[in-house]
Amino acid sequence: MSDGTREEEPPTHYLRQDNDGSGTQVWRIQDSEAVRLGVSNPEQGAGTYIKRGKRASIWTAFREDTPWFTPGGPETGPFHRLDLPPSHYYRRIARPRNGSFAHPKNPGAGEERDTIAVGAGQARALTHHLDRICQTVHPHTETLGVYGHEIRNLLILAATEVEAHWRGVLVANGRSGQKLNTNDYVRLLPVMRLDQYAVGFRPYPWLTPIRPFAGWNSQDPTKTLPWYDAYNGVKHDRETQFSDARLEHTFNAVAACVIMLAAQYTPSIGLGGHSDLSSFFQFAETPEWTPEQSYATISHDQDGRWVPVDHPALVRK
Repeated sequence: MSDGTREEEPPTHYLRQDNDGSGTQVWRIQDSEAVRLGVSNPEQGAGTYIKRGKRASIWTAFREDTPWFTPGGPETGPFHRLDLPPSHYYRRIARPRNGSFAHPKNPGAGEERDTIAVGAGQARALTHHLDRICQTVHPHTETLGVYGHEIRNLLILAATEVEAHWRGVLVANGRSGQKLNTNDYVRLLPVMRLDQYAVGFRPYPWLTPIRPFAGWNSQDPTKTLPWYDAYNGVKHDRETQFSDARLEHTFNAVAACVIMLAAQYTPSIGLGGHSDLSSFFQFAETPEWTPEQSYATISHDQDGRWVPVDHPALVRK
């Protein structure tokens, strides 16, 4: 029989954002108490330790002991329950750090230098190829339907490179690399917010920014990516599908490579700083994340103590 003692739930980590957006705090919260992490002697500080006592809930205690909660607001007020504990991150997936949406982070990027360098090198080679084609075919709404051998070859190379990125992220998150296809790859869409990237082209400012992953869905993960569907056609059946090797598909495929670099390692790393990529591409839009999806840190010197974990939506069940 129960002796009436309240059973303690395991602690959960939350991110608290200041109302003015000037800063964030990381808290460990459970039924009986809440402790701000990353400060010395939080139990002795002001606004760094909350004890429930006999109050209805820890959130009631917060409301009574702090000025952070607004009347009629959500129970947890300015606190956002984190998807991951502090110092944990998903392999090869960039996300905001402590709610700083302007500065996403991939804590594992330092260990992926070789992979990043090879991916960026391949993206530069594809971009140079695209630029050469555009010296012959002026890219404009009236010419994006043009097709030809060089355009076909670049489409195949770029789409193959996108597949390599897809496979790399899945394998890094615990999937087998055998017999992967678009039914597997489409799982990356919501996890990495791929459809929220829009890419513009600095040398051709008259071209509307494009979203290579817009409309991609699991109902038909090949047909709903028109440039990828075209790649399949011109690769396997050039004689009847040759007209699908269009310039617009090639622009989308090369842009998709750059998006995959950004989604894995942050937009700044994806464009390589002041490089050939940043002089050709620009991100017109990037994903919107929620505070819950942040990678949380509790100190400024933590960069060497991150723990990689597999994303649960990507691991084969």
